[in-house]
Order: sequence, then structure tokens, then C-alpha cells
Amino acid sequence: MLIEICCRDLNANNPFPTAVPTNLNDVMLTPAVASCVLLEVVKSLTEDSSSALDYNKQTLQTIGQTLILLKRNILATLDINAILAIPVVNVNILKTLRLLVLKASSYEETDKLMLQTCYQTNILNLIVGLLCSAEKFDSANTSSYALITAASNFLETIISKSTKDPTYYTILAQLVTLYDSKGFLINVYNNVKEGYDSSGDANVCLVSICLLGITVAECGIGVCCLKSGVSVIEDTNFYDDFVLQVVQKCPNNGVRCECLNVWLDLQDEAVEERRPRYGKVFYMKVLECIVEGLKYNKEFESWEECIELDKSEFDEFRSLSSEVLQQCYSLLRLDFLNVLRSEMKGEWQNVEGALYALEEVSTGVCARVKSMGPSTKADREGTVAVLRDLLDLVVTNQSTLHPVMLASTCRFLGSYAPFINSHCSPESIVRVLEYLKASFSGSPSTRLEAGKSIRGIFLNCTKQLAKVEGFTTLLNSCISVSLETNERGAILAVAEGGTRACVQIGGQSCNVGLGSLCTPVLKYLEQFFVAVKAAEASNDVGLAEASKRTLSTGLATLAVIVKYLDGLTVNGNGAHPFAELLNVCWPMLQSIASYDPCRLHPDILQELLGVHGKIVSSFGDIIEPKLGELINIVVQAYEEGYNRGCLDFVAVAAEKFGNRGGGVEESFRGLLAHLTAKTCQHIQSVGMAECTELVTSFFDLAQRFLLFCPTALVKNEQFPLIYSFGVVCLVQCKGERDSTRQALIFLTQVIGRKGVRLSQSTRAALEECRSTIDAHTAQHGSEIVKSCFVSLAGGSPQMLLPAFSDCLYAIVTHVIGADSEEGGKVDGGGGGLVQTWIVSALNDEAIPKFIEDSDKANMMQAMFNIATKGLKEKGRFKSLIGDFVKICKREVNGDVLASYS
Repeated sequence: MLIEICCRDLNANNPFPTAVPTNLNDVMLTPAVASCVLLEVVKSLTEDSSSALDYNKQTLQTIGQTLILLKRNILATLDINAILAIPVVNVNILKTLRLLVLKASSYEETDKLMLQTCYQTNILNLIVGLLCSAEKFDSANTSSYALITAASNFLETIISKSTKDPTYYTILAQLVTLYDSKGFLINVYNNVKEGYDSSGDANVCLVSICLLGITVAECGIGVCCLKSGVSVIEDTNFYDDFVLQVVQKCPNNGVRCECLNVWLDLQDEAVEERRPRYGKVFYMKVLECIVEGLKYNKEFESWEECIELDKSEFDEFRSLSSEVLQQCYSLLRLDFLNVLRSEMKGEWQNVEGALYALEEVSTGVCARVKSMGPSTKADREGTVAVLRDLLDLVVTNQSTLHPVMLASTCRFLGSYAPFINSHCSPESIVRVLEYLKASFSGSPSTRLEAGKSIRGIFLNCTKQLAKVEGFTTLLNSCISVSLETNERGAILAVAEGGTRACVQIGGQSCNVGLGSLCTPVLKYLEQFFVAVKAAEASNDVGLAEASKRTLSTGLATLAVIVKYLDGLTVNGNGAHPFAELLNVCWPMLQSIASYDPCRLHPDILQELLGVHGKIVSSFGDIIEPKLGELINIVVQAYEEGYNRGCLDFVAVAAEKFGNRGGGVEESFRGLLAHLTAKTCQHIQSVGMAECTELVTSFFDLAQRFLLFCPTALVKNEQFPLIYSFGVVCLVQCKGERDSTRQALIFLTQVIGRKGVRLSQSTRAALEECRSTIDAHTAQHGSEIVKSCFVSLAGGSPQMLLPAFSDCLYAIVTHVIGADSEEGGKVDGGGGGLVQTWIVSALNDEAIPKFIEDSDKANMMQAMFNIATKGLKEKGRFKSLIGDFVKICKREVNGDVLASYS
């Protein structure tokens, strides 16, 4: 009734009523009020559900009735003067129609009625006429902007909908005939732009016009290429040019991002199927527009001071432009590079934009240079010549570069390292490195990019650099200059590149190079270790903290060097190059570890453990004599701060040395017992929820012992505590992903050892202790099964579903003996014990009450049916558990369990 009244009064000139109406039929609304009420009613209809598919038939019929009433009472009688005369009313009408277009697609009859209503009335003709109008706008009259915005949005929605359904291609062709290429969009765009401001109604209006232009262009690009026999647009040059020359240069950067989708749509069509227009000349225009959008403002200094550009929109444009730039290069090749070379002669913002574009296509350009064959010879040689010119241009006049441009230059040099290696002399490569070294005097972002590019040069140009007489001196100076910046990312990048270059060179040159690389790092460590002690002695808290952070960077640098030395082999004299390095750095590492203020600092301790962990992992034989001393320091540090890195280090040591004979196993057994007792005491005092990361590391440690030192685990005096701790974690970690998952993995591997990939020695060691393991399984099995079912029913994270499923499968198959030829290990293979556990778990109060007893019985029977068939049915068991979760969420009913019988 309310919709009918609104539609009745939209075309009337009703005064406000003088008396309160006695019933709804007597209500008289002005057109403005009627249009507002109608819009709100339709909003309520279309916003009741997040998905159009959820609309019921009655709602859709109401939408259809609304269309019929609108068509009869208002749409059929509108003319251009009426639209302009009452803009507020017609803005609301257009907004209402757009909502109906968007939401009608869930019901085919309503959908067709919607589009037929729009096409059979004169509304589209009027909107196109409005968008061709050259009438000047009063910038103070916001209703004009609102009307153009509503008209643009409505037409954009109609076109978008029509292009997605082949049923409407013919209708779309009829709509396209309404376009007047001499005035459509151009006139209103120019009128609105005169009153443009970055945040007002004119901005919103301008954006809507541009988005409509983009949609029209995409319509021309996409629909014309369809094999439907319908010629929709014979010539879309105007619409392409509108996007290129108008929209792409819109002052709103968000609109520029939308333009990129037009050029990306072109890439969906094979090159040979595109119209001749979309060739090199066209893509040259596209390239010029994109390069223009890549530029900063000339006055740009920093984002904190910039008000003309929006950083998020600017970054988004650059990110989205990458694929289009690559497409442009694949078509233009040498012409692409020549366009950018001409930009390099302009202002700094032109140069920076060109460098960014060159960086984005660096992979394709470097591949082109390496291509073979006579057909590419001319382009290949021209590309090499242009790149050499660009390199010469880039590495000059560094002192006058804008800070932003300096960072881009560093990125450019790093991205073209493969070309530099293959087409530049060793002397030129050294020149590039000197340029990058000098860039460390720039901003933090520039230093980081310089460090990354030095790494790229070292990795790609190793053979060339090996010919340089002063390579070790160059290596020393690069790491020294980077250390002076205290820029962590840059330092680590240079250290990685230098180390990997030394390893590639090999021989005596490697040893000398490593010495040149490590000497500044050790001096850096010593310098800031002394600074820490001095600051602590003078109680200068700020200086002490800054020095400690810098010291941690030095330790991280040493860890990177150790990490990439892993590939080194012993020298001809039988000595490993790392042995000498260890002898040099060991005293410093021990001094830092023994000094309480350093060892108690979390960053320093983490990096110390990282260095030692990498040393143990990669060079165990060399470090083995010092292992006892190292373990003592790690245990002391753990007792002081319960840093999870200590457990991670012990896990690495157990993996490396756990299978050694002699007294090693006994030592690790005592170590695990001590760490277990301390860990449980700490967690009990502070609470499980506060220690989930520590729990994760502890069970990773337990798993390493299980795999590499199993006897030290299962024959440990604290094994009962470790087992029960894992069971408790299933409940008290409250579904925290990593800790719960690691506890489940540990329990699964202990219980279901026959169904897990283990070494023969590990499996044999576990079988020796099977009575101990099975006793704990019998003791805690009920709680494990209950925890798994309760967690699955209670909405545990999806990522934990496989871990819970594996744990249940392990305990069921092991207890009933399906994983063994000898029968069950816990109850003789009858399954009565595990059946009791499952029944108890499924009847727990945490399991949804709506699950029928028959479904619970079917669930248990299905579990047994699958488990008794052995380990080959593990995948089917996981599917069963997944269906149980769906039953708990009411996504399916219990009938699904019948498929497992």
C-alpha cells in the first residue's frame, strides 16, 4: 500500500494535508516526500539480506509491482524538462531504479521485468540526453551534481548488467545507438570539472562520470569481441579516447586506478583476435598515460607534507600498473624503452616514474636481451644500446638527486643486475657498486634499496667480480659502509650477497673474502658491546637500549653469514673455512652471552640463539667440543626469562646430536627432564593462555626428541608429565592454532607411531617402550577423545581439523589394534575401551543437543568401520570427521553418515 501511494503521488502536485488522514488511502504526499519514502522502502526490501539469492518470492513480487507502478505513473511521462525541473525527486527515482536493477537478478521473471521497464520507457533516452547536455552547472547548486551522479550511476549499472547476460546483447546494442560521440559525457565532464574540488559534490559527480566512461569503453572492448553475431559497437574510438585523454587524467587518483581495468580487459583477448585499432599506436598512448600517472608532484618531499596526492591511491595505481606495463612492453619492445629514455631527460619526477616503469618490466627486458635468433637481433641490439645509455645516465650526478628518485635508481640497478652481468665490464660493475655504496647516505628507504641491490649485484655478477683485483677490498668497504648506517635490512642484504658470492668463488679467494666480510662485523659487535657496558656502568638507560638493539643487528648479521656458509666444503688441507671463523668469533659470542644485561635482553638473546642454532645445524662437527658450554648458557638463559628461542635451540641440538652414542643420550635425557619441569612450573604460575608460543616451542622440542632421540623421551622420568601436559593443552590452549596443533601432532605421533613415517631405529626404540606409552594412552585416552570431539563441535579453527582428525584416527586404530598384526595394544583388539571413550565424548554437554542418539551411534559405527580396515582408509576417516563438523554446524543432517556404513 505504501509503495502504491508513493508511485501515485510522484507525478502529482499535492499540497501538504490540512488535517490528519483517517486511513492510509487518504495520505497525500508531495513528490519530494513520495520519492524519499519510496527510496527508503526499496532500501529496506533490498537490504534485508546480504545475498540476493535469499530473497523470498513475496519480496521479489513486491519489487515487480513497484516497477509496474513506476512505469505507469511516472517513467512513461517524463521528459528532459521535467527531469531538470525537479532534480531532487528524480535523483531519488534513479537511485530507486538502480537498487532494483542491482537486486532483481535473483529471480528471472523480476529481472526481465526490470530491464524491460527500463528499455520500453523513455528513461534511457532521457538519461543519455542529460549526459550529453552542455548546460552550465551552478557550482552552488548541489542538486545538479547529484542528478548527474545518479544518472551516471544508473546507466553504468544498466550497461554492466547487460554485458553479463547474452540475453540482453541486442538490448545493449539498442542502448549504444543512443550515444552521441560529439557530446556524450564530454560536455558534462567539462562542466563539472570547472567546479571541481577534491572532496565535495563535484568530485563525487566527476568520479561517477568517469566510471561510466570506463564502463562504456569496457563494453566496447568486451562485447564486440563476442562470437554472438551481434555487432554492438562498430567504432569505439571515441570511448577509448575518452578513457585515455579524459578519465586517465582525472584529478581523482582512484579513478585512474579504475582505468587500468580497461587495458587489462584487452589482455583477455588473443592478439590476433583484437581489432586493428588495438595495436602499437594505441598501446603507445596507453603507455604515455600510465607513465603520467606514475609521477609524483614536482613539489613532493615526503608523504607527511604532501596534500595533493593520496598515498594509498598512488601506491594502488603503481601496483595495478605493473601488468599493463608488461603488456605494453611485450607489444612495443624497443619503442617502449625509447619512450622511457625520453622521460629520463625531464624533471626528477619524470625520471623517477620512468625508472619505476623500467623496474616493473626488468624480467622481460633481461630475457629479451638473452633471446637468440635472427628475427630478434635488431631489437636485441637496440635494447642493449638503450640500456647502456640508461645505466650511464643513471650513475652520474648522484649528489643532485631527489631522495625519492635515489631510492628508485637503486631499485632499477638491482633489477637489471642480470643485464649488468652479461653486458658490462668488471670495471663498470664496480662503478655500479660504488654508486650504490654512496647511496647509503640517503634516507632509510634508500639505504634499504641500496642494500638489496648490492645483494643482487653480488649474486648475479660473481664471475665478473672475481676478475676484479680488489674484490676483497670492495667487499670489505660495502659491508663497512652498510654497518655505518645501522639500517638492519640493508646490512643483512649486503651480508647475504657478500657471503654467497664468496661461496660461489670458492678456493682461497673464498677464505680471504670471508675474512674481509667478517672483520668489520666483528669490530661492529665489539664496538657496541663496549658501548653497552659503558652505558650500563653510567646508568644511561636510553643509550644502553639503543646500543643493545644495534648489537642485536650485528648478531643477526653474523647469523646470516653462517647460514649461507652451509654449502662450503673442506679445503685441500682438510680444514673447513668456517673453523677459523668460529675460532675468531667464539670469544666475542661467549662474552656477550656471559654478560647479564645482554643475555637478559630479549632481542640480543634471540639473535644469540639464532647464531648458535645455525652454527649447530650447519657445522655440528666443528662446534661439538663446545656444545656442553653452550648448553649451559642456554639453560641459564631459559631459567632467567623463559625465552622460546632456548627451546628451539635445544631442539636443533637434539636433531643434530641426539643419535650419537656414548653418554650423549643420557645427557639429553637429563636436559629434557630439566626443561620439562621448569616449563611446566612457569606455565602453571602464569597461565596457559599467556604462554601459547612457549607451548608451541616445547612440543616442537618434544617432537624432535621423538624423531631423533626417542629413548631419551619415552624413558625419561618426566615422560608422564610430558604426555599429560599435551593432553591438558588440548583444553587449556582454547583452540589457539599453533600450540594446539603442535600438541596434537606430538600425541598423534606417540600414540599412532605405526601410522606415522618414522625411521626404523626410531620405530624400534618406541616399540621397546610400547608398554609405557600404552599405559599412558589408556590413562588419558578418554580425555583425548573427549577434547577432540568437543573442539570439533565447538567451532575450532578450520586449520586444526586435520590435526584433530589424525589424533582421533591414531588413538582409535591403535587401541583396537588396526595398526598392528598383533591385535590391539591397549585392550586386546576388542574395541570396548575406545567405544566407551567415544560414547562418553559424544554425550558430553558440549556436543550440540540437536544431534540425535541414532546419529551418534551411526557416527561411532562409521568410525569403527573405517578404522578396522587399517591405515589405508585414513583419508576416508578425515572425510567422516569433516561431515561430523558439518552436522554440528547444521550444514548437513545425520543422513550423510549412511554413506560410511
